[in-house]
Amino acid sequence: MELLINGEWVTNSRVLEVKNPYDDSVIDTVPLASKADIDKTLSGLQAGFEEMKELTSLERSEILHRTAKLIKENEEDLVRTLAAESGKLLSEARTEVYRSLVVVGLAAEETKRIGGEVLPMDYEPWGKNRIGFYRHVPKGIISAISPFNYPLLLSLHKIAPALASGNAVIVKPASKTPLSTLKVCRFLIEAGLPPKALSAVVGNSGEIGDILVADERVAMVTFTGSRGVGEAILRKAGIKLVTLELGSNAAVIITEGTDLEKAAKAVVRGSYSYAGQICISLQRAFVDRKIYQPFLDVLVPLVAELKVGDQFAEDTDVCPMISKTEAARVQSWIDRATGKGARVLAGGKGDGTLFAPTVLTDVDLDMEVVCDEVFGPLVSVIPYDSIDDAFKMVNTSEYGLNTGIFTNDVNLAFRAIKEIEVGALLINDIPGFRVDNMPYGGVKKSGLGREGVRFAMEEMTEKRMAIFTL
Repeated sequence: MELLINGEWVTNSRVLEVKNPYDDSVIDTVPLASKADIDKTLSGLQAGFEEMKELTSLERSEILHRTAKLIKENEEDLVRTLAAESGKLLSEARTEVYRSLVVVGLAAEETKRIGGEVLPMDYEPWGKNRIGFYRHVPKGIISAISPFNYPLLLSLHKIAPALASGNAVIVKPASKTPLSTLKVCRFLIEAGLPPKALSAVVGNSGEIGDILVADERVAMVTFTGSRGVGEAILRKAGIKLVTLELGSNAAVIITEGTDLEKAAKAVVRGSYSYAGQICISLQRAFVDRKIYQPFLDVLVPLVAELKVGDQFAEDTDVCPMISKTEAARVQSWIDRATGKGARVLAGGKGDGTLFAPTVLTDVDLDMEVVCDEVFGPLVSVIPYDSIDDAFKMVNTSEYGLNTGIFTNDVNLAFRAIKEIEVGALLINDIPGFRVDNMPYGGVKKSGLGREGVRFAMEEMTEKRMAIFTL
């Protein structure tokens, strides 16, 4: 695989091996970009931006539609590439490729819709005989940094809206999972995108990260990843817009009267999809004490029968984690929790990158497994005595991305919408739900700004005001 720099696919002597998390086999190699490469490509992107902002909305839309067609034509190759590099089940990879196709299609349509608004100027006396309006204009070069867990989808959630709104983009996919993103960047160039309007680089964050964030030629940084890196980006970016999609320790509240089997199956789906390596994976389940034990009696057998293994095997339910290092970290968190009195009702052990789906009880709210982001196949089930207690425990988190609540009481649902401090509340569902046209993002330490194609395009443009005197 090659890097895209100034419209050319290039290689060099420094390469990174991309490996399958299940068996550590090498899938491909990718050149590592240097600071000099980034400096060169930012200069090229400035020229690319000049071309992009002159394209009509129809021209940008047609490029994106052609890209979507190429994704569809190469769907199975992308699915298998994505499954191999990320460790996702084939079904999970197939869903990601489908959603990526949707994102590009949405961007193709939204580029023809993003306009502006006429504003009354005579709202104040000195505005008489004036008419004003604003329009959205592109910012310039967008620096897009994406994570390993949804490498293709989350890259396109940055690339597609940026291009749709007339910007140039430099994308840095995660070093562990760059292949699917690089393939789709090739499709964009094949579809007729001005070659210098898009660059795709892979490299060590310590070597190239600062220039991607701090360089004055970069007009905006859009990042999805860990809280620590997000905070570092804010410190380094200077005066430019930064959007951050960071971590979470997503919660669900299960109230009395809930269908326990339905809720338990949802908890399984929400906690162990992609081995829990999703920022809205369910990590904390707060259950009314009156149904606490009956709920566990339903949940634990469902978890115990899940099979962990090769992501390409049809009978695998839970895929490997991204690395042995991450699996070992989850193990250490569980061990520390059990050392302080927590109980393991299912799972609790790993083997290499394979980690058994885990249910913990008797946890304290200050344990890492509860208050920090586990990013692994683990859920803590915690009883509550009153709904006030449940809301309070949910809100004690430093994070606030998505939360779910199972309830048959519509008044309680609306109270939850008002009182729970999150970016999105899911009624009668787990927090791990997302469609790609919704405004997606968090509050508190879960980030800044919103993604979702139309909402990202609003972030990636400036409102330029024009006022006519009649």
